[in-house]
Amino acid sequence: MYGISVSIPVPSIQNNLIELLQYNRRTLPCVCFKKAIGKSLLKSPELMDKSLWNNDLWIKLGHLMGKMHKCTTFYSPKDSIAYKQIDEDTIFDSDVFSEKPELKEKFFSIKKKILNLPRPKYAYGLVHNDINFWNFVLAEESLILFDFDDCGYNWYIHDITTTFHMISTYVLSSGEYSSFPKFLRAFWIGYRLEYSLDPYWISLIPLFLRFRLFHDYFVFNRMYQNKEFDPEDMDFFLQIIIDLEERIHSDRPFIDFPVEKWLEYADF
Repeated sequence: MYGISVSIPVPSIQNNLIELLQYNRRTLPCVCFKKAIGKSLLKSPELMDKSLWNNDLWIKLGHLMGKMHKCTTFYSPKDSIAYKQIDEDTIFDSDVFSEKPELKEKFFSIKKKILNLPRPKYAYGLVHNDINFWNFVLAEESLILFDFDDCGYNWYIHDITTTFHMISTYVLSSGEYSSFPKFLRAFWIGYRLEYSLDPYWISLIPLFLRFRLFHDYFVFNRMYQNKEFDPEDMDFFLQIIIDLEERIHSDRPFIDFPVEKWLEYADF
């Protein structure tokens, strides 16, 4: 559709794209997609294939996101479809920060800034919200995207920042941090082949990177409290939560460039 390569949904035997299943007193939506055929960037869940980490990949990634953002500017959902708005993100109603006054104060400050941002159609719309190395494969001349269960209405720059944030964990662990600006420039080259955002939105990347720390802290904390990790992994994820809390306290996202650098990498 519109030249965007995605996994195609498979209808059920009742010819529905979504079936609701009852499990453990819960109603769960069930969907099925055709498998995306291509090369994964991950040799294992923890190890990235560095041979594929190059400018060409980042140009393709930017091109893909630019196409999607361009398409969503003229997308109008059917009346019966209600996609989640950014205001409905469960993090905004969470009490996970209530017992940590300093975190709570920082969170409400950043929440206020984000929810008061303008929402013009050229910068806010239906986005994937979770584009990272787990959710696409490399197939010849394009990337095939899947895993749309987090999609909803958000700012395009938040969609982009989420990708930068999630990939940054690999950047830090792989020793590629010094090369990251080069790859960011390649991303924006690909993005501008399809779409463009003005400097105001680029300047918000540091704000959204800080928000992603709260988002990850919220998600991992909830999973830890609910014991959703394997018992042998609990200590590992507890350390992640501690690290996130320290980063929030010190306003230190995983990629910490000043606004001027983000504008420079986007060629402004």
